[in-house]
Amino acid sequence: MKGKLVVCAQATAELFRGSLPGDEFALITFAAKPRVAVPWTADARAIGEAWRHERAAGTTALLDTVLFGAEYARHAHNPRRIVLVISDGGDNRSRYSRGEVRRRIE
Repeated sequence: MKGKLVVCAQATAELFRGSLPGDEFALITFAAKPRVAVPWTADARAIGEAWRHERAAGTTALLDTVLFGAEYARHAHNPRRIVLVISDGGDNRSRYSRGEVRRRIE
């Protein structure tokens, strides 16, 4: 993701421009494991600010992050939920397989 974070932040800002009052956001970052960088908030600017401090490094636990994000989304206040995953590559670090993630999400 090195060199791509600025473009990702811009794309995310575009997504926020289309948000509605009452929408809430969270930012989960990941490399070797997922981490909540910004918990649920109605302040889209907090997400944008957090993006500016992110640095790309390490491996990619993509499947672990998809599962973590889906489970985290269940705790949102708003019943409408989207999990947006931004990554530049395939998984090379997850503990869970695609099948396990699919079963746990469904």
